[in-house]
Order: sequence, then structure tokens, then C-alpha cells
Amino acid sequence: MNDPRESIEAFRPREKADFSEVALARKAEQVLEAFDGRQPTRSELLNITEELGVELGTAVYLRSLQESGTHGALIRKLRSFDLSRWQKARAGGIEIAIVASNFVQSGRRWGSHADTWRAWARELGFKTDVVETDPRLSVAANAHLIAEYLRQAPNTPRLIVSYGQGSAEMRYVLQRCVSRNHGESVPFELENVLGWISVCGACGGSALSRMANESFWLGAWLRLRMWLAGRNAVTLKETEPGFPLWQKPMPVPKGMAVISVVGVPYRWQVSRFLRVPYEWIGAQWPNDGVVSVYEASAYPGLIVPLGGLDHRAKDTVLEPVLKRLFAVLAVENFEKAQMVEGKPSKEKKKGPDVDPGPLELLTDS
Repeated sequence: MNDPRESIEAFRPREKADFSEVALARKAEQVLEAFDGRQPTRSELLNITEELGVELGTAVYLRSLQESGTHGALIRKLRSFDLSRWQKARAGGIEIAIVASNFVQSGRRWGSHADTWRAWARELGFKTDVVETDPRLSVAANAHLIAEYLRQAPNTPRLIVSYGQGSAEMRYVLQRCVSRNHGESVPFELENVLGWISVCGACGGSALSRMANESFWLGAWLRLRMWLAGRNAVTLKETEPGFPLWQKPMPVPKGMAVISVVGVPYRWQVSRFLRVPYEWIGAQWPNDGVVSVYEASAYPGLIVPLGGLDHRAKDTVLEPVLKRLFAVLAVENFEKAQMVEGKPSKEKKKGPDVDPGPLELLTDS
């Protein structure tokens, strides 16, 4: 781009027709041509969103991940995975454990997502459980409960699924347990955690928590709402993006897949009661109404951006993706186990047109 200002104006959505998903995707492709096949950096996406609006920033973020070599491979695998051919026996005794925690801003009761998500997993033949946490406790205290839960049955192969505040708690578990071992070995309570799936998670804090801590009136309103719901308002401090814990790199035990399902809705796809915070955060970043796309992404790990999903995590939008993630991770784990045990298994195709599995991607990255 010779003159950045003139070039940017050419991409700005102006007419009503410019704000359709098709038109925004087309403009996003044009913007990404300037990046020569790489993903925009955090500061570059900030500039795009500030200059051209949250809709185009959202389209650019979605498109860049879909076209990336790592995240895009998992996205394509999920799209092509045929659940109608899934056999329950392939669940392989894996347990899907859902963390009960969530944000009051989600509009959901504490733990109300767990039964539905467990039902999806049981339909595929997985064993399921709930990691019971307490809305009256802090993030740190709930992280302790999660760690205790994992210690009670360390030999159970499981996938952990967290949502909103639960992802902050799960990251806290990783920070404390892995750091305790100084990264020299996998903590015993995490040895059989095959993967962690974060849905709309506050993996790096929450932009809305930051705003609540900066604004007296917003903070007072959220604290009142949390008090009425029996929640601990200290979590607003703990999920502030500037909180010391989030400034440290996240340690991931070897062999654990970490996948973030990031809600990336356009303005018209956001629930009515989340539209105001969506606009506030959207002045800088694509977001789901509570967390920005960067706060919702656990690093190192893979990202599945889900268009149309706001922080309420509507079941009809989330179900197909979450089910496929359960199945794909189970298949990957089975194939990995076959290789380790030296048992015969179908030879995996190689080549430039074949997408690797998520466990391979995480090992290679």
C-alpha cells in the first residue's frame, strides 16, 4: 500500500449492502492480500478494527484463521468431519468433564450449560462428569477445586471443557500445577488430560472486567448483579486482563491439546443484552460481548473461530462444532495410542493436500 490512508478508505464498509457476510468476506480477502499470506498481528488487527469498524475487523480475523496453515487445518477437518458415520465405540472410554463456572454476564445460571453439553457428549458415547465449582469463591479457589477433582481420578483419560470464567480457572490450574514441577515433568493430575477445550473463555482475562474496574457505574452495576446472583465480585479483579497471572506465558503439559472456540459474531448476531458491551469492546477488537478474540484464545494452542457465536454460547450454533471437536480429539488420541503400542492401524496419508490432526499440529508448532 503506497498511501495507507487512501488505501484504507477503499475498504471501509459504507452502504447497507457492504455489511452482508458475503460482502464483508470479500473485503476481508482484499485487506489480507496486503499481508502476503500471513496473519495480521494484534496491533494490525487493532488498527483495522479502529479504522474500518468491528464488522470488517471480525471478517478479517475469521478469514485469516481459516486460511492459516495451523488453525485452518483444524477448521477444515471439523467442517469435513461426518458425524453421521461416527460409532460410539470410538469414544474409547474417554470422559468429557465440564467445568461448572461461567460469567454472570453470559445470562446463564452457574453451571446451567453443563447438562446440555454433557448430553451432546453422551450422544457420541462418551462418559461425562461435571467439575463442581462454587460461584461464591474466587477464580483461584475454584482452580484449587478443579485441581482436586483431577487428583481424585488421575488415571481417567478425559477432555476438560470450560466456558467463560471457567477458562480463567483452568488456566490458573495449568499455571500453578505445571510451574510446581518447573516444567520438568507432567503433573500427575494432568497426565491423562488429553485436551482442554475453552469456549468463549477468559483465557487472558475479560475486556468487560477491565471496563468494570475502570468505570464506577458499570462496576457498581455488575457487582450488584453478581451479589444478587450469589457470585463473588473479586473475580472482576482476577479476570482483569492486567492481572499479574495473565502476564506470564501459559505452560501446557506435553501431549495435551489446547483448543479455543472463539465467538466471533457480527453486530447483528449479538444477543440484545450483550450489544452494548459488544460495541464498547468493538471499538478496538472483534469480541463476543464479554471477551475479545485475543483474551478468548489460549496460547499456545489452536483456535476455532465460530462466526455467529456470542458469549451466551447459543446451543444451535455451538453444538455441531463442540460435538465434532469431541470426536476429532478422540480419533486423534486413538491413533496416537495405536502408534505408541505398535498395533497395526490404517496408515495416515501424507502430502500437501492432507491436513494433520490437532495433536500433530500442537506438537509441530
